[in-house]
Amino acid sequence: MPEGFDVVFDGIGEQGFTRAWRGVGPHGHLATFGVSAAIQKGIPFVRVGWWFARLWAWNHLAGDRPTSFYSITTKRRKRPDWFLADLAELLALLRRSEIRPRIAERIGFDGVARAHERLEVGGVQGKIILLPNG
Repeated sequence: MPEGFDVVFDGIGEQGFTRAWRGVGPHGHLATFGVSAAIQKGIPFVRVGWWFARLWAWNHLAGDRPTSFYSITTKRRKRPDWFLADLAELLALLRRSEIRPRIAERIGFDGVARAHERLEVGGVQGKIILLPNG
């Protein structure tokens, strides 16, 4: 990877932005996502604002190495047609087994409280799937 990657996807935030930016090639792109999780963990809005300011600066001062931020919540609200098209494609990829999400655990609806506790503590590797009981 001496020249860097064409696209780097960063869902870590904070230190991840800087580390991810270093991996972007000369004409590459940094795509970030997942800031809502940081906000839910109690990271102050000022700090999150600083992340956005850095991304803005990189985007405007880095020439051929743009950045973008993907927010599913914003996409769903501002462009529901795009959101539905993205969701349909994602589900089609899943149906064809072209993507295989990492599943940490399958939990019945009676275990929703336990699922939330696991997410709040952090460290879950993959998705927690909620299943109807019975």
